[in-house]
Amino acid sequence: MSDIPLLISYVLAAWLSILTPGPAILLAMRNGARQGVVASLWSTLGNMLGLLVVSAAAAWGVGLFLLASAHAMTALRLAGAAYLAYLGLRLLVQGRHTRPPDAGAHDAGPVQAFALAKEGFLVATSNPKSILFFTAFFPQFIRADQALIPQFMGLTAIFVILSGATLTGYAAIASRVRGALGTSVWRQRCTRLAGIGFLGFAAWILLWRPSSGAKALAA
Repeated sequence: MSDIPLLISYVLAAWLSILTPGPAILLAMRNGARQGVVASLWSTLGNMLGLLVVSAAAAWGVGLFLLASAHAMTALRLAGAAYLAYLGLRLLVQGRHTRPPDAGAHDAGPVQAFALAKEGFLVATSNPKSILFFTAFFPQFIRADQALIPQFMGLTAIFVILSGATLTGYAAIASRVRGALGTSVWRQRCTRLAGIGFLGFAAWILLWRPSSGAKALAA
């Protein structure tokens, strides 16, 4: 993309979309608060990989198919909501138990790293908002008079990098807040609050409709 003003507009629009609170941000903050920034990077990498998969699916027309097929979109919404509800309920259960101040902090072995990356990947690929962005909003910044593939790859790379940097920033903030809270009571409350947040996003996905989402992104 050689149109600098259009590129700047895309960067600002993409960043505002990424900054909007959602499951990925909540997951990054949860991991940052519980295990530190380094461990949270695994879920961030998983999320970035998930965004690449969603972008590739949109390029192949899968996103348009999902938006056009009521049954397919409903199935995706149910799967995404079910996974977020699972994360929320698990956090509510964990929030009832006291953990030592530094339990699990900055410690992500191979098995745990894979689990964190998998969570990030599933959150990214099960969120209809990601599919809507790459199918309804994304094409507005692609010029028809230029090669499509380089533009698509470049815009996707910008979005994924911005997303990774933003999620890392949120995780760092949550990690610092964890140190300031200090007491296990506050950590339990924050864990339960994160669980309620995931349940809220699960409910939002169930109520979400592509038509209303498309209008919001196009505005």
